[in-house]
Amino acid sequence: MEHLDPFLIIEQTWWLGIPLAMIGGIFLGLSPLALPITGTAVGLGAAGGLGARGAGVKMVAAFGAGLILVYTVVGVAAGQIDRVIEGIFRPYAGIGYLVIGAMLTGLAGWLLLKPAAFCSSCTRSPAKSTTTLGAFALGVPGGFVNCPACAAAITGIAASAAKLGNPLYSGAVMFALGVGHVAVLVAATWFLTKRWPPPARWLRWFQSAAAAVLLMVAAYFFYLAYVGGLSTGPRLV
Repeated sequence: MEHLDPFLIIEQTWWLGIPLAMIGGIFLGLSPLALPITGTAVGLGAAGGLGARGAGVKMVAAFGAGLILVYTVVGVAAGQIDRVIEGIFRPYAGIGYLVIGAMLTGLAGWLLLKPAAFCSSCTRSPAKSTTTLGAFALGVPGGFVNCPACAAAITGIAASAAKLGNPLYSGAVMFALGVGHVAVLVAATWFLTKRWPPPARWLRWFQSAAAAVLLMVAAYFFYLAYVGGLSTGPRLV
């Protein structure tokens, strides 16, 4: 039914479009299409969870803040979405894959080689924690390259929000989408690290497992960049 089309609702009804976008973000967080981003969050959450209580949640929230920032900027620029896609996403997605792969590899290596330093950094305030700042920095290219399979939905929502011709509205829609997406990741991390903390004797194993998850996701992004090169590889749309 046409009136139940979520894209049409976002285009025509602002008071329904924003909560609908948040619901869409929740579904995105639960969807297997977003596994590259989910896998990154799992690795960050597990790695942070080895430090102070709540550090895993802090790491994933910082990563999510990077995603939300990018989603919101894309929303504000949604009136120029075709130009943004052609000028940024298509030409530079391959570079984005390499950047996020390299950052994930670096975090995994740090966790494997200097786990005490990694977890010690997690205990500091977000402004002074290099791991938290690194997670935020990782979320920025993550927001641009995201998951190739789900990017059509993300850019489609941005384009629909732009139909009303109000950058504040389209930015709010994409902010809500990001909040919904990140809320799933943060809630899952909170549950696993606070409600189901690993026994002390398992911590070393969890360190290796978290690093392995980060390395696997990094390998996936390296593969995407390799398949078609830096200028013609798989793209957001």
